Amino acid sequence: MQNITWGKIFLVFLAIIFIEPQVILSQHTDKCGTVIDRRTINSICSILSNHVPKNSFLDSVVPIQIHLVGYSDSTGTLDSMIILNEIERVNQYYAAAGMYFSNCNSINYIYSDDYSEFEQSNDETICDIIDFPNILNLYFVPFLFKESDGQTISLCGYTYLTGERNRVLIANQCASNGSTLAHEIGHYFSLLHTHDTTNGIEAVARIGCNSLGDGFCDTPADPNLSSLVNANCQYTGIEQDPYGEYYSPDPSNIMSFSRKECRNYFSQQQTQKMRRYFKTYRSYLYCINNGNLITNHNSLDYIIFPNPSSNYLALVSNEGRSTSYDFCIFSSLGIKIQSGNIQNYQHLNISHLKSGTYFVELSSDIESKMKKFIKY
Repeated sequence: MQNITWGKIFLVFLAIIFIEPQVILSQHTDKCGTVIDRRTINSICSILSNHVPKNSFLDSVVPIQIHLVGYSDSTGTLDSMIILNEIERVNQYYAAAGMYFSNCNSINYIYSDDYSEFEQSNDETICDIIDFPNILNLYFVPFLFKESDGQTISLCGYTYLTGERNRVLIANQCASNGSTLAHEIGHYFSLLHTHDTTNGIEAVARIGCNSLGDGFCDTPADPNLSSLVNANCQYTGIEQDPYGEYYSPDPSNIMSFSRKECRNYFSQQQTQKMRRYFKTYRSYLYCINNGNLITNHNSLDYIIFPNPSSNYLALVSNEGRSTSYDFCIFSSLGIKIQSGNIQNYQHLNISHLKSGTYFVELSSDIESKMKKFIKY
């Protein structure tokens, strides 16, 4: 009996030495996998310079679709209440930006051993199939990672700042930490990390703060806070900027690499930029419920997205998925360029059109409605 007791103690000792440090390490090494490069930043600058803000269908409402991924035996799936509570916390963070995240449909459950351990580069094939159109799709997976130089790197989450992939991927272990979901959604609405250096290193003295670093003057220069914030949410680093000045960053900023439980704040300029990006580039976000556009069902209505677009336009009307329509595309001078028949939820190929402004007219048996789109 005594041998068994000491054996158990020894096993616990081994667990403390070898298992617990791995847990602690994972909390500090789980990374944001969102890719930000010069091309992305240039695209954002072009979008904000050339697009005029406009009212979206539901104005301040950002429609979302929740996807909970688990193993084929249904294990590994998060409790839906955890996600709903986290979204409420996100809504508190984004209230200053005038944005409210609302689930459009019932939660979608995906049980698959192939995608429960989700690799960033290869496994988005399931998202390409399942994504709800014109909605921000939120995927929560048991394990999220990427392969780099033969190593497996654990990720907390990632998303896309531009392009037609309206999705955020979050690892379950980071789903309720208070800031990862808000952080990745911040990227989706154009925000950079507070330590970003793609535009150049930001100085403590705030010289050129509106064009260097993250591009904001109300977020302090940040040396990258990974492992430099203590349990009391205090910066512990002694890093200096290129001019020899000591950094004094903000560990509470949601777009920093501070401890995740310490991040709870967007600056005023950050919220303003997200709001503008939502009202320009992301203005195509609409809520579809049970296959129908939420609008006035007594008359024909439809949405086209993405708009602007380069290759394809998706058309979704307030009728059933099997409904078909006649369509015509007109130039800005009213010249008919293309016509045909299209079924609800299908795509129009516009890759052959020159860049510019066009109009598409959709016609049912009882009425027609025309809308403008931009080809770039």
